[in-house]
Amino acid sequence: MFYGSSFIFNGIPSENYGIKIISFQKTSGVTTSSAGNEVEIIEKRIYRRPTSFHFGNSPTNPLTFTLELGYENFVSATDRSNVEKWLLGQNTYKKFQVDQDDVAEIFWNVIFTSAEIIYVGRKQVGMTLSAQCDAPWAYTFPQSFSYDFTPDAVQSFDFEFYNSSDNNNYLYPTIEFTLNSLGSDFTLTNTTDDGRQFIFTGLSADEGITVNNSLQTLSSTTGLYRLSYFNKNWLRFLPGLNSLHITSAISFVEFTYSFARAVGG
Repeated sequence: MFYGSSFIFNGIPSENYGIKIISFQKTSGVTTSSAGNEVEIIEKRIYRRPTSFHFGNSPTNPLTFTLELGYENFVSATDRSNVEKWLLGQNTYKKFQVDQDDVAEIFWNVIFTSAEIIYVGRKQVGMTLSAQCDAPWAYTFPQSFSYDFTPDAVQSFDFEFYNSSDNNNYLYPTIEFTLNSLGSDFTLTNTTDDGRQFIFTGLSADEGITVNNSLQTLSSTTGLYRLSYFNKNWLRFLPGLNSLHITSAISFVEFTYSFARAVGG
Protein backbone atom coordinates (compact mmCIF):
# COMPACT_ATOMS: atom_id res chain seq x y z
CA MET A 1 0.00 0.00 0.00
CA PHE A 2 1.09 3.57 -0.65
CA TYR A 3 0.45 6.43 1.77
CA GLY A 4 1.09 10.13 1.23
CA SER A 5 3.22 9.45 -1.84
CA SER A 6 3.68 11.43 -5.00
CA PHE A 7 3.46 9.49 -8.23
CA ILE A 8 4.11 9.69 -11.96
CA PHE A 9 1.58 8.62 -14.56
CA ASN A 10 2.22 8.69 -18.30
CA GLY A 11 5.41 10.65 -17.64
CA ILE A 12 3.64 13.44 -15.70
CA PRO A 13 4.36 13.92 -11.95
CA SER A 14 1.40 14.29 -9.61
CA GLU A 15 2.98 17.45 -8.14
CA ASN A 16 1.90 19.21 -11.33
CA TYR A 17 -1.69 18.83 -10.13
CA GLY A 18 -1.15 19.09 -6.36
CA ILE A 19 -2.38 15.54 -5.72
CA LYS A 20 -0.95 12.57 -3.77
CA ILE A 21 -1.77 8.99 -2.87
CA ILE A 22 -3.50 9.18 0.51
CA SER A 23 -5.42 6.61 2.55
CA PHE A 24 -8.94 7.71 3.45
CA GLN A 25 -9.84 5.21 6.18
CA LYS A 26 -13.56 4.96 6.93
CA THR A 27 -12.91 2.50 9.79
CA SER A 28 -9.81 1.48 11.66
CA GLY A 29 -8.24 -1.91 11.04
CA VAL A 30 -5.98 -3.86 8.74
CA THR A 31 -5.91 -3.09 5.03
CA THR A 32 -5.02 -5.64 2.36
CA SER A 33 -4.19 -5.61 -1.32
CA SER A 34 -3.27 -8.16 -3.97
CA ALA A 35 0.36 -9.32 -3.90
CA GLY A 36 0.28 -10.01 -7.65
CA ASN A 37 1.69 -13.05 -9.48
CA GLU A 38 -1.64 -14.86 -9.28
CA VAL A 39 -1.95 -17.93 -11.49
CA GLU A 40 -4.63 -20.14 -12.97
CA ILE A 41 -4.04 -23.86 -12.38
CA ILE A 42 -4.42 -25.97 -15.54
CA GLU A 43 -5.49 -29.46 -14.52
CA LYS A 44 -7.89 -32.30 -15.21
CA ARG A 45 -9.74 -34.39 -12.62
CA ILE A 46 -11.10 -37.91 -13.14
CA TYR A 47 -13.98 -39.52 -11.27
CA ARG A 48 -12.80 -41.33 -8.10
CA ARG A 49 -9.18 -40.26 -8.59
CA PRO A 50 -8.27 -38.12 -5.54
CA THR A 51 -5.42 -36.23 -7.20
CA SER A 52 -5.56 -34.24 -10.41
CA PHE A 53 -3.49 -34.45 -13.59
CA HIS A 54 -1.58 -31.16 -13.32
CA PHE A 55 -0.53 -29.69 -16.69
CA GLY A 56 0.91 -26.42 -15.39
CA ASN A 57 0.05 -22.92 -14.25
CA SER A 58 -0.80 -19.86 -16.32
CA PRO A 59 -0.36 -16.28 -15.04
CA THR A 60 -3.63 -15.19 -16.60
CA ASN A 61 -5.03 -12.86 -13.94
CA PRO A 62 -3.80 -9.27 -14.31
CA LEU A 63 -2.98 -7.35 -11.14
CA THR A 64 -5.70 -4.93 -10.06
CA PHE A 65 -5.60 -2.40 -7.22
CA THR A 66 -7.30 0.71 -5.88
CA LEU A 67 -5.71 4.11 -5.32
CA GLU A 68 -7.12 6.80 -3.06
CA LEU A 69 -5.89 10.23 -4.09
CA GLY A 70 -6.18 13.50 -2.20
CA TYR A 71 -5.56 17.10 -3.17
CA GLU A 72 -2.97 18.98 -1.10
CA ASN A 73 -4.99 22.21 -1.30
CA PHE A 74 -8.38 23.37 -2.49
CA VAL A 75 -8.53 23.25 -6.31
CA SER A 76 -10.95 24.67 -8.81
CA ALA A 77 -13.42 22.72 -10.92
CA THR A 78 -11.17 23.31 -13.95
CA ASP A 79 -8.16 21.86 -12.13
CA ARG A 80 -10.15 18.79 -11.09
CA SER A 81 -11.31 18.33 -14.67
CA ASN A 82 -7.71 18.41 -15.87
CA VAL A 83 -6.74 15.73 -13.32
CA GLU A 84 -9.55 13.46 -14.49
CA LYS A 85 -8.57 14.01 -18.13
CA TRP A 86 -4.96 13.10 -17.27
CA LEU A 87 -5.78 9.93 -15.35
CA LEU A 88 -8.94 8.59 -16.99
CA GLY A 89 -9.95 7.54 -20.50
CA GLN A 90 -6.53 6.37 -21.68
CA ASN A 91 -6.76 4.03 -24.67
CA THR A 92 -3.56 2.08 -23.88
CA TYR A 93 -1.61 1.01 -20.79
CA LYS A 94 0.57 3.77 -19.35
CA LYS A 95 3.51 3.67 -16.93
CA PHE A 96 2.61 4.32 -13.29
CA GLN A 97 5.40 4.97 -10.77
CA VAL A 98 5.28 5.74 -7.04
CA ASP A 99 7.70 8.03 -5.19
CA GLN A 100 8.36 5.58 -2.37
CA ASP A 101 11.76 4.08 -1.50
CA ASP A 102 10.80 0.40 -1.68
CA VAL A 103 9.26 0.70 -5.17
CA ALA A 104 11.41 3.48 -6.64
CA GLU A 105 13.00 1.19 -9.25
CA ILE A 106 9.81 -0.30 -10.69
CA PHE A 107 6.69 0.68 -12.62
CA TRP A 108 3.29 -0.75 -13.42
CA ASN A 109 1.59 -0.64 -16.83
CA VAL A 110 -1.95 0.41 -15.93
CA ILE A 111 -5.27 1.67 -17.19
CA PHE A 112 -7.51 3.36 -14.63
CA THR A 113 -10.84 1.74 -15.35
CA SER A 114 -13.15 3.72 -13.03
CA ALA A 115 -13.19 6.53 -10.50
CA GLU A 116 -15.28 7.75 -7.57
CA ILE A 117 -15.14 11.28 -6.20
CA ILE A 118 -14.37 11.78 -2.49
CA TYR A 119 -16.20 14.69 -0.83
CA VAL A 120 -15.84 16.27 2.59
CA GLY A 121 -18.92 18.37 3.11
CA ARG A 122 -19.60 19.78 -0.33
CA LYS A 123 -15.98 20.01 -1.39
CA GLN A 124 -14.21 17.49 -3.57
CA VAL A 125 -11.01 16.52 -1.77
CA GLY A 126 -9.90 13.53 -3.83
CA MET A 127 -10.92 10.44 -5.74
CA THR A 128 -10.70 6.66 -5.63
CA LEU A 129 -9.32 5.02 -8.77
CA SER A 130 -9.55 1.38 -9.84
CA ALA A 131 -6.48 0.25 -11.81
CA GLN A 132 -5.89 -2.79 -14.00
CA CYS A 133 -2.38 -3.81 -15.06
CA ASP A 134 -1.30 -5.56 -18.25
CA ALA A 135 0.24 -8.42 -16.23
CA PRO A 136 0.11 -10.00 -12.76
CA TRP A 137 3.14 -7.93 -11.70
CA ALA A 138 5.12 -4.72 -11.97
CA TYR A 139 8.40 -4.36 -13.89
CA THR A 140 11.89 -3.08 -13.31
CA PHE A 141 12.99 -0.40 -15.72
CA PRO A 142 14.90 -1.85 -18.70
CA GLN A 143 18.48 -2.87 -17.90
CA SER A 144 21.30 -3.76 -20.27
CA PHE A 145 24.75 -5.33 -20.31
CA SER A 146 27.10 -5.55 -23.28
CA TYR A 147 30.49 -6.71 -24.53
CA ASP A 148 32.84 -5.10 -27.08
CA PHE A 149 35.53 -7.03 -28.98
CA THR A 150 38.74 -6.04 -30.79
CA PRO A 151 40.47 -6.86 -33.06
CA ASP A 152 38.43 -8.55 -35.80
CA ALA A 153 38.50 -12.26 -34.96
CA VAL A 154 36.24 -15.20 -34.20
CA GLN A 155 35.26 -14.86 -30.55
CA SER A 156 34.52 -17.81 -28.27
CA PHE A 157 33.64 -16.80 -24.74
CA ASP A 158 31.55 -17.77 -21.73
CA PHE A 159 29.48 -15.54 -19.45
CA GLU A 160 26.70 -15.84 -16.88
CA PHE A 161 23.39 -14.11 -16.33
CA TYR A 162 21.26 -14.31 -13.18
CA ASN A 163 17.54 -14.06 -13.88
CA SER A 164 15.97 -12.78 -10.65
CA SER A 165 12.54 -12.15 -12.18
CA ASP A 166 9.50 -12.94 -10.02
CA ASN A 167 7.95 -14.56 -13.10
CA ASN A 168 8.88 -18.23 -12.76
CA ASN A 169 8.60 -18.75 -16.51
CA TYR A 170 11.24 -17.85 -19.10
CA LEU A 171 12.62 -14.33 -19.47
CA TYR A 172 12.89 -13.29 -23.14
CA PRO A 173 15.45 -10.48 -23.59
CA THR A 174 16.20 -8.27 -26.56
CA ILE A 175 19.61 -9.04 -28.07
CA GLU A 176 21.59 -6.83 -30.43
CA PHE A 177 24.84 -7.94 -32.04
CA THR A 178 27.16 -6.61 -34.75
CA LEU A 179 29.42 -8.85 -36.79
CA ASN A 180 32.94 -7.76 -37.63
CA SER A 181 34.63 -7.87 -41.06
CA LEU A 182 35.08 -11.66 -40.76
CA GLY A 183 31.56 -12.38 -39.57
CA SER A 184 28.79 -14.43 -41.14
CA ASP A 185 27.44 -16.65 -38.32
CA PHE A 186 26.37 -16.17 -34.72
CA THR A 187 25.74 -18.93 -32.15
CA LEU A 188 24.66 -18.42 -28.55
CA THR A 189 24.27 -21.54 -26.42
CA ASN A 190 22.46 -21.57 -23.08
CA THR A 191 24.09 -24.60 -21.49
CA THR A 192 21.76 -24.32 -18.49
CA ASP A 193 18.72 -24.67 -20.78
CA ASP A 194 19.71 -28.16 -22.03
CA GLY A 195 22.17 -26.64 -24.49
CA ARG A 196 19.50 -24.65 -26.37
CA GLN A 197 21.11 -22.75 -29.27
CA PHE A 198 20.19 -19.39 -30.80
CA ILE A 199 21.78 -19.41 -34.27
CA PHE A 200 22.13 -17.13 -37.31
CA THR A 201 24.01 -18.28 -40.41
CA GLY A 202 24.92 -16.70 -43.74
CA LEU A 203 24.82 -13.06 -42.65
CA SER A 204 26.94 -10.29 -44.17
CA ALA A 205 30.21 -8.96 -42.75
CA ASP A 206 29.69 -5.96 -40.42
CA GLU A 207 25.93 -6.62 -40.31
CA GLY A 208 23.95 -5.70 -37.21
CA ILE A 209 21.00 -7.78 -35.98
CA THR A 210 18.41 -6.85 -33.33
CA VAL A 211 16.02 -9.53 -32.00
CA ASN A 212 13.14 -8.84 -29.63
CA ASN A 213 12.64 -12.36 -28.34
CA SER A 214 9.53 -11.46 -26.35
CA LEU A 215 7.70 -10.13 -29.42
CA GLN A 216 9.53 -12.54 -31.75
CA THR A 217 10.61 -9.83 -34.17
CA LEU A 218 13.99 -9.15 -35.73
CA SER A 219 15.62 -6.53 -37.93
CA SER A 220 18.91 -6.11 -39.78
CA THR A 221 21.00 -3.04 -40.51
CA THR A 222 20.99 -4.20 -44.14
CA GLY A 223 17.22 -3.75 -44.30
CA LEU A 224 16.94 -7.31 -45.64
CA TYR A 225 14.57 -10.01 -44.43
CA ARG A 226 16.65 -12.31 -42.20
CA LEU A 227 14.16 -14.70 -40.55
CA SER A 228 15.17 -17.53 -42.92
CA TYR A 229 18.78 -17.15 -41.69
CA PHE A 230 17.67 -17.82 -38.09
CA ASN A 231 16.96 -21.20 -36.47
CA LYS A 232 13.95 -19.63 -34.66
CA ASN A 233 15.02 -20.80 -31.21
CA TRP A 234 14.13 -17.51 -29.57
CA LEU A 235 16.59 -16.58 -26.84
CA ARG A 236 15.30 -17.21 -23.33
CA PHE A 237 16.71 -17.27 -19.80
CA LEU A 238 15.66 -19.75 -17.13
CA PRO A 239 14.90 -18.50 -13.61
CA GLY A 240 18.12 -18.25 -11.62
CA LEU A 241 21.66 -18.60 -12.96
CA ASN A 242 22.17 -19.13 -16.71
CA SER A 243 25.55 -20.18 -18.15
CA LEU A 244 25.99 -19.04 -21.74
CA HIS A 245 28.53 -19.35 -24.53
CA ILE A 246 28.92 -17.30 -27.72
CA THR A 247 30.86 -18.30 -30.82
CA SER A 248 30.95 -15.66 -33.57
CA ALA A 249 33.10 -13.13 -35.38
CA ILE A 250 31.46 -10.17 -33.64
CA SER A 251 32.49 -6.70 -32.55
CA PHE A 252 29.58 -6.03 -30.17
CA VAL A 253 26.71 -7.76 -28.35
CA GLU A 254 24.14 -6.30 -25.95
CA PHE A 255 21.26 -7.77 -23.93
CA THR A 256 18.31 -5.70 -22.68
CA TYR A 257 15.70 -7.05 -20.27
CA SER A 258 13.15 -6.10 -17.62
CA PHE A 259 12.39 -8.22 -14.55
CA ALA A 260 8.87 -8.91 -13.27
CA ARG A 261 8.36 -7.80 -9.66
CA ALA A 262 5.42 -9.20 -7.68
CA VAL A 263 5.08 -6.26 -5.29
CA GLY A 264 1.31 -5.93 -5.54
CA GLY A 265 -0.49 -2.63 -5.51
